[in-house]
Amino acid sequence: MRSVAAPAALGALLVASPPARAQSVGSPSASAPAGGAAQRPAGPFVLDQATTWDLDVEGGVGRYFGSSDRWTGLVRGRAGILFVRDPRYDSVGVSFEYSSLAKATFGVEVEIARIDAGFWAQAGALLDVSARPGGLLSGGWSILGLEAQVRSFAGLGLGVTVFAKVSVPIGVVAHVLGARGSKSTP
Repeated sequence: MRSVAAPAALGALLVASPPARAQSVGSPSASAPAGGAAQRPAGPFVLDQATTWDLDVEGGVGRYFGSSDRWTGLVRGRAGILFVRDPRYDSVGVSFEYSSLAKATFGVEVEIARIDAGFWAQAGALLDVSARPGGLLSGGWSILGLEAQVRSFAGLGLGVTVFAKVSVPIGVVAHVLGARGSKSTP
């Protein structure tokens, strides 16, 4: 999942020398020329399909706006399933978050990402250990993003928290590097 963002260096690596991958039926590059040798597909990205594990780690600093404005931070880990339909890398998973406002929060998140452009977006539902629900929306480019949460905190009541965050998409990086290492280029 988000946080299936593609780091800028990873994007540059993919564009520099893309691996050969399976082509969809009927695509112009899927057919072999008259000589019988397969041609390398045009463009930096070609069709890659997989369903695999996902792991994402995020950290951020933000501001809570509510009955008592204050600065806060968060650390979140998410594990789940990554659906690769190159150039889309979508994921769904469960998360655990720690912040100075809620020591333990569990969640479910969905992330969509376009690895070719580096853009990603997340939506999720949260529930802290005191059974206070909340929701989140976030988006970004590469590994940088912004997140907004609406939720209630003990002693603070309902409010909005806005974070600037860094998201490290371990599952995406592992899949891309694994796909590059296991494929031979013509």
